[in-house]
Amino acid sequence: MTYLDESLKILIVEDDEQTRFLYSVKLKDYQIEKARNGEDGFEKHLSFKPDIILTDLSMPKMDGTEMVAKIREQGDKIPVIVITGADNKSSENAKKARDAGANAVLQKPFTKDALLECIFDLVTPG
Repeated sequence: MTYLDESLKILIVEDDEQTRFLYSVKLKDYQIEKARNGEDGFEKHLSFKPDIILTDLSMPKMDGTEMVAKIREQGDKIPVIVITGADNKSSENAKKARDAGANAVLQKPFTKDALLECIFDLVTPG
């Protein structure tokens, strides 16, 4: 089992309300802020100052890779996990996300333990 500090601040950027809710339930032990798209996520990352961002890839207004690229352009090194769907473009989408500066890519569906392990790996020093 992976253990994370309960003071961990996680920004969830997801356009689908039900999926945002599911992620927040999986991460209920931590401080959560939610955003509906990349544009909203970028603004909330500035005010909330999360320890890590969990973002969908495909969203209206600004997608996940555009948001990551904009964050990286400002020199912000905050860890970002991009979530992709399981389709025939998944490897192409993963490459696009990593090229934009994402630290990790998780493909749907994934377990709570896989999500927590990925977060742990990115926020735990050494």
